Amino acid sequence: MPESKIVEKKWTKEQEKEIYEYWKSKKTYNFDKKSDKLVYSIDTPPPYVNAPVHIGQATTYVLMDMFARFKRMTGHNVLFPLGLDRNGLPIEMAAEKKFKIKLTETPREEFLELCKQVLEESSNTSTDTFLKLGISFNSWEIGKELGNIYLTDSDDYRQLTQETFIDMWKKGLIYEDSRINNWCPGCQTTLADAEVDYEDLPTAFNDIIFKVKETSEE
Repeated sequence: MPESKIVEKKWTKEQEKEIYEYWKSKKTYNFDKKSDKLVYSIDTPPPYVNAPVHIGQATTYVLMDMFARFKRMTGHNVLFPLGLDRNGLPIEMAAEKKFKIKLTETPREEFLELCKQVLEESSNTSTDTFLKLGISFNSWEIGKELGNIYLTDSDDYRQLTQETFIDMWKKGLIYEDSRINNWCPGCQTTLADAEVDYEDLPTAFNDIIFKVKETSEE
């Protein structure tokens, strides 16, 4: 087997850090609202921050980054913000697991504070991971400007979603109806179809015998 021509490692993590910290400090990929270039906007569904970034999330955003970089190279003004999903059941479950508590047995305000602790730690970890992946998000700062990091539990984001709901209501796009829902007995709440796991289990097949009311036949 031929020997490798590479006799020593030329690349280090320290060199990577210099590069992404330079991008961050110089705001290399900021979205320019005043630019005359054609806007290329990437819809970035915010990942949950209840746990460290997993390989699926990393792959998804690396692929998005390929589009973002290509479009910049072809003369577009790219809108590519980082969002963090800080709402919902995954956050509550992460708090229960971390602090070994039960939502149903913990005072509401106390539980919310523990959720906030989880959010701050995990949000910082997720942001740092995406930075180290070299993804060219517009900004690494939380703010109100286009391209800034957006949080789904911020007042601005909630206002936007509420205004959107009201607008859809006025247009007649919202309706109320009854339907069968998935229910989790452990979490004591409904679940989305995407959160339901299906499993094949052995069971029994039963014949039910009944009588016809008019003839008494079985």
